[in-house]
Amino acid sequence: SASATGDPIGEAVDGGANALNATNTTTGRPTMSGTVPTPLAGTGRRSASFNGSANFLDAGTSSSLKFSGAFSVSVWFQLSAYSGSTVYTILEKGFNGVGLNYALSIDNGVLWFISYGGVAVYGAKSPKTWSAADIGVWHHAVGTYDGGTGYKFYLDGFDVTVGQGTPTTPYQSDARFCIGCEAAGGSNGRFFPGLIDDPRIYNKKLTATEVAAIYAGG
Repeated sequence: SASATGDPIGEAVDGGANALNATNTTTGRPTMSGTVPTPLAGTGRRSASFNGSANFLDAGTSSSLKFSGAFSVSVWFQLSAYSGSTVYTILEKGFNGVGLNYALSIDNGVLWFISYGGVAVYGAKSPKTWSAADIGVWHHAVGTYDGGTGYKFYLDGFDVTVGQGTPTTPYQSDARFCIGCEAAGGSNGRFFPGLIDDPRIYNKKLTATEVAAIYAGG
C-alpha cells in the first residue's frame, strides 16, 4: 500500500516496498496541516492541504499503480470549499485523453469510484449527496474492485455501494497517478480544495472487515 504520512515540504511518502513517493514542484506542492482525522490523532502525522486551484501530488507513471485485476483505494479527505457543479478529484490514475484506469472524485454532488474507457463508465458511488454542509468534515472513502463482484464503495467504514459496476476489466492507461487533481496528459485540472490524509493503494480487494479496521485507525 502507499500511505501518505506527509513531510515538511509536502510529499506523500510510500509506506510500502515500492517507494512510489508522490512529489511535486515547489509551486504546486500542498502545504502540511496538523489537522487529521480523529482516528489518526496522536500519531504525529499531518495531512496535506490543497488550495483547489494549483496544488497536487504526482506519483508518476509506475505500472505498480495500474490495475487490471483486484485492487482497492482508500483515503481520508475534508473539503474546504464546495460548489455543486464542480468536479473535485481526490485521486486518479491515468486520464490519457480517452479514459482512465481509476479515480475517486466528487462529481456534481456525487462521490464516485470509477474506471472510464472513453464511452463506458464502470464503478460504484455513494448514495450521499455532497453539499456545503460537508465543508470541514472528515470522511473516509474506500473503493474496491475484483473481476468477480465488480466495484464496491465504502464510506466512513460502511458498504454503501450504489450503481455497482459489472466486473469489467478497468480501462488500461499508463498516464500519471495524482493526488488532488485530474492528470490529463501533460496538464492538470479539477483540483481538490481541502485536506487529504493517508491515501492507500492495495493490489487486492479489501474486505469489509479490513475497511472497518482502516476506518478505526488501523
